[in-house]
Amino acid sequence: MEYDNNEMSDCSSNSEYSSFTTNKEEEVTLKKIAELKKKITELENTSIIKKEKKNKQEKNYQIEATCQILQKESLLITNQLIKVNQPL
Repeated sequence: MEYDNNEMSDCSSNSEYSSFTTNKEEEVTLKKIAELKKKITELENTSIIKKEKKNKQEKNYQIEATCQILQKESLLITNQLIKVNQPL
């Protein structure tokens, strides 16, 4: 089978174009992957921050509850002391 020069140069040109297209597609794909990795990192960071805020809130609620219990106990003790110290 014989090819004339035009057909050969077309094949070579097509191969170069195909390679260029493949490289371009690869660049686009790699860029998209990098963008997605960046978004994943941002979402992970946001998730970590939200968890930390939630944990901090829960600690604050526990501290508030403990303070309320201590205040009630303190009030009860104070009332008992007042009763004990009252003259009969």
